[in-house]
Amino acid sequence: MENCNVQIETTDKVKQAVRFIKAIASQHNCALAFSGGKDSVILNFLAKEAGVKVDLYYNNTTIDPPGTISFCKKQGCKIVRGRVSFLELVEKRGFPTMFRRFCCKELKEKYYADYVFFGIRKGESIKRNNCYSDFDDIYYYTKKVFTNRFFPLLLFTDDDERELVQEHSIEMHPLYYDECGQFDVTKRLGCIGCPLKSDRGRGDFYHYPKLLKQILRRGIIFHMKHNRTADDAALNLVHNLFYSNHGYEKFRQTFCGLFPNNPWAILSKHFNINREDVLSLLPKPDT
Repeated sequence: MENCNVQIETTDKVKQAVRFIKAIASQHNCALAFSGGKDSVILNFLAKEAGVKVDLYYNNTTIDPPGTISFCKKQGCKIVRGRVSFLELVEKRGFPTMFRRFCCKELKEKYYADYVFFGIRKGESIKRNNCYSDFDDIYYYTKKVFTNRFFPLLLFTDDDERELVQEHSIEMHPLYYDECGQFDVTKRLGCIGCPLKSDRGRGDFYHYPKLLKQILRRGIIFHMKHNRTADDAALNLVHNLFYSNHGYEKFRQTFCGLFPNNPWAILSKHFNINREDVLSLLPKPDT
């Protein structure tokens, strides 16, 4: 029996991935889901090494990190724009969390083609290691609309990707480089403030507090539509960012009053967000 734990050299993984891409693309018209991140850039590099033509698609989430759209256009991506923006989704459905990922569903999970390459790697996280055991699967958008997905980078590690980038001088998104201009493979590229990040997006909002203020404003409108207050919305947001990704309603009923400060004080301390400033941005009620 083959030892599944045997170490595979980077060059062998590259050869296998190139053969895999070539085999699939020789039978089907394929697309490539391009995020602008290191995995999709390397996947596109390997597709070129395989000598196959694939169409690159990038989903504009409207909360993309700076420079992402221009970088994707430079790579030849087709920019896919959704029917609604992220802020409009918040106003309609409230704040997203790790367990309420409606923003991913609405803004990222879109049908491109019947056969699509994805830059998914088992080494990205424990969850991905557990969820992806095969090099392909079928993803259903609806009962009748589905995509055959292929994962040529599944067994690639950070070290493999670092070696490829250095050996071939592969250009990455500007945010992957440190202050000395060196490629940092440990960095991740994703939506600003994504609740799936280890800090639930707080680190992003320290850099982009104006975006957080807009998200809070839209969240207040959502709460008011459901007979709640601006203070409820602020508590909801603070709960998501600092305390838990679990259901806010249960948290509010059980732990309300256990904050060391009121939620507006926390928002002011960390993001310089003032309650009156936020309330002044709300639409005026109909008279």
